[in-house]
Amino acid sequence: MKRTATQLVVRNSEITERLAQIAAMSDDEQTPEVRSEAEALHNEMAELQPELRAAAEAQEREAEARLKGETEPVAPELRQLYERAKVADVIAAAQGDTIDGATAELQAELGLGHDMIPTGLIVPEVRTAGQTPAPADVGVNQQPIIPAVWPNMAADFLDVDRPSVPVGEARYTVLSTSLGVGAPDPGEDQDHTAGAFTPYTIEPGRIQGSFFVRREDLASLAGMEESLRANLSEAMMNHRDEEIVLDFLTGDGALVARSGDAAAEANFDAYRGLVYDAATIDGLYAYSGDGIRLLVNPATYNHAAAQYRSAEGDVSALDSLMRVSGGVRVSAHIPTAAASSDDQDVIAIKGSGRRNAVSPIWEGVQVIVDPYSQSKAGEIIITAVMLRGRLEILRAAGYQRRKVQTGDGMA
Repeated sequence: MKRTATQLVVRNSEITERLAQIAAMSDDEQTPEVRSEAEALHNEMAELQPELRAAAEAQEREAEARLKGETEPVAPELRQLYERAKVADVIAAAQGDTIDGATAELQAELGLGHDMIPTGLIVPEVRTAGQTPAPADVGVNQQPIIPAVWPNMAADFLDVDRPSVPVGEARYTVLSTSLGVGAPDPGEDQDHTAGAFTPYTIEPGRIQGSFFVRREDLASLAGMEESLRANLSEAMMNHRDEEIVLDFLTGDGALVARSGDAAAEANFDAYRGLVYDAATIDGLYAYSGDGIRLLVNPATYNHAAAQYRSAEGDVSALDSLMRVSGGVRVSAHIPTAAASSDDQDVIAIKGSGRRNAVSPIWEGVQVIVDPYSQSKAGEIIITAVMLRGRLEILRAAGYQRRKVQTGDGMA
């Protein structure tokens, strides 16, 4: 049976550990049996390498596809179920109705309960609070409902992989110490080196939101429930995106800001230094200026637009950064510093296509429909619960946290 990437990594680690133990033995301890075991382990390790490379390449392709917004290949039968399944069926099932057809088949295929919406059916990004009335002007010529406005998702720009995972904890293993290579003289030994693997286990946490709507409004405004349900989904995704950005700055394992930054108000050269810096373009994670992207808050973006190389210059620091880097984007989720300091956070993303950070989402969004609590007022409460993992930065070297001072009163 074909082994998973995790199984291959674990077995390779076990072999490496055992070979290191054998290498540390004295000559007397290295009996013929031990030497035979070592030879067998070396052979097994050699056989493992092609499988490990193939698994690593598959993971990189998967991560790159996700970062580009590409969906994973889906079996034709499953794709047809997604196309025919309806969120409305799950809402009905949550109220006690029996469902069958494509929605029930898709839930069974994914191992979900009758009150669970497959993640692939949820509209990404939204928010709402409290009882939401229908507008007064409704009628025969009603136009499509105009959705709410939300910030662009920053997680994609940050190269955060957000895979769907099944029930249980999500574990990610990083090869953190690579193979040691040498060039021994003829007849000389090349010492073995002990590789290191760092496992990260992510537990699920809850994101929850709800709204209540009057039965009379549902009857008077076509598509109201569907619009509010989509809005609730978008609110949950927006909250998750905000969590991810803040976790880079203040969460467990947050990036550490560069020492010496923001000693004075940032000028043209200081902004260029966010890209052209030996620790940022390091030849490992990033190879040129266009491999660096910057996520900033509104204060930083606008301050950079006002900094010029000289009084006669007509190209601002922001113009220059946009030209030489892989992009500069504003996130409403990066906090603006207090006017007393004006030291603003900047997250530099080095390169792309690597799984440097991950925040999984557990398959299925549970829907709870409560027609009883507000029944006297004729209102229905709809609650959605999503399980997600907090951000785990697997390779901090793929990022740089910088600070720029925007000057008194600029924030």
